[in-house]
Amino acid sequence: MSDRFLSAVDPPPPGFMAVTLTRRQLLAAPVAVFAPSLDEVQVLLGDFIDRAQGVVFTLGDGFRRYRIGALLWHMTVPSAALADLQVIAGAVLDAVDVGMVERERNIELFRMVERVRNDLDVTRADYNRVTGKLQMQLKDLQQAQVTMAENEARLRQVFDLLPVLVYATDAQGRVLLINQALRALLGDGGLALPERKETALARFFSTTGQNPGPLALSEMSVTHLDGSLHTYQVVRLPLHLAKEAEPALLTVAVDISARKDYEAHILRLNEQLEARVEQRTIELEMLNRELEAFSYSVSHDLRAPLRAIMSFSQILAGEAPGLAQDHQDLLRRVIAASQRMNQLIDDLLTLARVNRAGLERQVFDLSVLAQEVFASLQHDDLRQIVLDCLPGMMVQADPRLIRVVLENLLGNAIKFTRRQAVARIRFGQTDDGSYVLSDNGAGFDPQYADRLFTPFQRLHSEREFEGTGIGLATVKRVITRHGGRIWAESQPGQGASFHFTLPAD
Repeated sequence: MSDRFLSAVDPPPPGFMAVTLTRRQLLAAPVAVFAPSLDEVQVLLGDFIDRAQGVVFTLGDGFRRYRIGALLWHMTVPSAALADLQVIAGAVLDAVDVGMVERERNIELFRMVERVRNDLDVTRADYNRVTGKLQMQLKDLQQAQVTMAENEARLRQVFDLLPVLVYATDAQGRVLLINQALRALLGDGGLALPERKETALARFFSTTGQNPGPLALSEMSVTHLDGSLHTYQVVRLPLHLAKEAEPALLTVAVDISARKDYEAHILRLNEQLEARVEQRTIELEMLNRELEAFSYSVSHDLRAPLRAIMSFSQILAGEAPGLAQDHQDLLRRVIAASQRMNQLIDDLLTLARVNRAGLERQVFDLSVLAQEVFASLQHDDLRQIVLDCLPGMMVQADPRLIRVVLENLLGNAIKFTRRQAVARIRFGQTDDGSYVLSDNGAGFDPQYADRLFTPFQRLHSEREFEGTGIGLATVKRVITRHGGRIWAESQPGQGASFHFTLPAD
């Protein structure tokens, strides 16, 4: 008796084993089951009916077969056939075994087909993805080709518009590239490249000296087809057209003929200008010497009659006390005018000496010199005059001429502080290295500051402050001869400040 033949009816048919049916027994292997009804087996299997394999027998009027699962059959048999039921069940189970093998083969084939279908789907997806990428790359490549063609066209247009001669040659001397300017010069608009040799271009270049080498900047003369001679500035540079190929040689030539002509013209003008300047300098020096000699001679020649006028006026004023008051006033005015004229002559002589004197620079203490000049100027002044002088101001200059500067500046400071009870004069140096002499005197209108250093220009009337208008002009002449400059700052009634520089030689 085998566990493949099970009976839910007791007594069982021959060859069957009476058991209480369980789901495990029905699902363990292909089985033949004799049951009182099909419903009992179906309820027992439930949702697992498609996993059961074998045949379920129930009594019926004849032999009938029904499929109730994937490999599960239902057969009705008459009661007369129960004695041979084991034989019938064995044959059915053999058929089920064959069906199972076929089913497994079909399942494996189905799985294989599914795998192939999946592989095809993956392959199709990969193909579509690769095809899409290739299409995008092809589109990008086409766009890049269009952009490159446009850039090349623009570059070629710019290349042809260059107002210079440009061409490139390979290592064998073949011409690879030539621009429109050189084509026009050659008179060969249909030049075939790269068959045309560089040597074919050489006949247009009549060079003076050696040809420029790579990376060399030189000049050469070029004879045009019309016979005119032009000067070109030439530079040759390596041009890498391909990674593996030998570098080409790019030649760029700029026509500098106009510049050369202009330079020659400027050189001629400079030579003419230098000659004119030299001639004018000689003439000016002669005029200056003549003017200085004239000023010196006139000043001396004026002294004799001026001295006579002053002497006779003083004698007349002393020996004629009986003159009328208005006549005595006229005599005093003559004497005062004579004294002013004498002072003017002295100042003119000083200015002439400043112009003629040689410049002998030496290092000395400007502070000490200022103190000496100040002491010599205030001996006849009864006011309180205070000089605040910064000590230790060392300069490199001509002390004789600088003494003239200090005599004029300190003399003016003393004169224009006359109305102050206490005159305060300061002499020092600023942070930028310039020297400054200031006072608390009358001051002046700053809009007329430039007139101070012009000869005979005065900003105060003779009745307010005496003077000739030569002193500051002499000061400026001395400072200028030392290579420095002088300027003044002031406000009316707030004193004045005179700044000057003395650069070292």
